[in-house]
Amino acid sequence: MGSIVEIPESLCDGESLHIAPLLASAYLESLQAHGLSEMASGLRPDPAPVGGLTREATDEHFAHAFDGSAARVQLALLDPLREVPAAAGKLRQFLSGGTLCLTDVPGGAGAGALSLLCSIAELRAQNVLPREPLNVKLLWGEISEPALSYAEDLLLRVIEQLAEQAIFVSYECFNWDVLSERSNAELVERIVIEKSKPSQVLILISNFNGFLERGGKKDAAFPQLKELFKYGSGKLNAAIWIEPDMKAAKLKLFPFIIDKLAKLVGFAKPSLDGGGNQTTHFKFFIPIRPPSTANVRLCVMPIELDKG
Repeated sequence: MGSIVEIPESLCDGESLHIAPLLASAYLESLQAHGLSEMASGLRPDPAPVGGLTREATDEHFAHAFDGSAARVQLALLDPLREVPAAAGKLRQFLSGGTLCLTDVPGGAGAGALSLLCSIAELRAQNVLPREPLNVKLLWGEISEPALSYAEDLLLRVIEQLAEQAIFVSYECFNWDVLSERSNAELVERIVIEKSKPSQVLILISNFNGFLERGGKKDAAFPQLKELFKYGSGKLNAAIWIEPDMKAAKLKLFPFIIDKLAKLVGFAKPSLDGGGNQTTHFKFFIPIRPPSTANVRLCVMPIELDKG
């Protein structure tokens, strides 16, 4: 699938991204329904909250950081500055149509997968992309039950409108702990089942740097990530790893993953084919208080999962 010639004003005004209208509307409704609108309208903490296992930590992240996470994934898809064409092209390729197993880990409150699906829906609604049927089996893996409940709430608010753009979504949620072989095996088993149907597999990994790098868990987590890559691999399958553009991700976590994959996993190869680099920066409109904007900084790594 080639480069998108036009990004509609409903997604980007040339200087700032608009969160995809379907997702922005669902997010504002969810904030209101859960009594978080006032919190979300207030001053944003610095540094941004990273979420957690408790309802309190999840609420803080949902109110102050969900939209930034969604904007980061949308930036990877749209690439308005044409700085990450390998990742953007790969995402558009998978989301153009057909049958897709989209595995979103850690899924958090759903910002990653929902940003992709709602952005594609808007591109279709604006006649930028054709309405080719896209059948998505969404596998959400996340350790925080409160976060998964928000993800499910948001999906149910947009699922009918996605179908209007020929994007048909079914989903399963998994209590996924990247340090647990047992919980990882459950997710891997479901990926294998979806591959047999057959489906293309796209593994979306996002916002994991805080836990893996700063939390010192990357060595313990890698065997489980390796299994995801191994059993998610197949003809033209891929993973897209998205993080905020910080030194810890760009200079520590990503080189660690690249080195490990080069030594241990012949079927998973980080790739920037198509030119460009790993980073791009932009702005996005804060949905609950436009026209205020915030910065979004992206560091992205496409990984080919082709068995050859």
